[in-house]
Amino acid sequence: MSVTIISNFTDSGVPKEGLTPTIRIRKVSDGSLVVTDEALTELGDGSYKYVFSSFDPTIEYSFRVDGTSTLSDSDRYQFGSNEAFNDDIRDEFINKKTITKDSDTQYTEKLYNDAGDTIIRETTISTDGTTETRTKV
Repeated sequence: MSVTIISNFTDSGVPKEGLTPTIRIRKVSDGSLVVTDEALTELGDGSYKYVFSSFDPTIEYSFRVDGTSTLSDSDRYQFGSNEAFNDDIRDEFINKKTITKDSDTQYTEKLYNDAGDTIIRETTISTDGTTETRTKV
């Protein structure tokens, strides 16, 4: 089975074309890499796609997409997972997402509720993509 992962990149809020983003996909159960820095295909208007051809819907995956060092730290990385984890937050409308570089070794992604004032999920990820910690608040 395959699934298509879409990533949208901006540079200071403007859709960014001409990037060569890569993706890493890990099994959440043991942290093993199942996809290592494979290229995404540009669709246009800052959108890129990756066809995950070995997707198994019974396995929980996390992924990190790197838009390249030509982007600022806040625009460079995107993180996500498949439905198994996201079902937990489906009842909340996500109004705002922030990604901050906490240090040279760690980023934090925060998803906020529909009012934009309450964090509903926080994910901490090492810059090399080897460690990920999620917290549903």
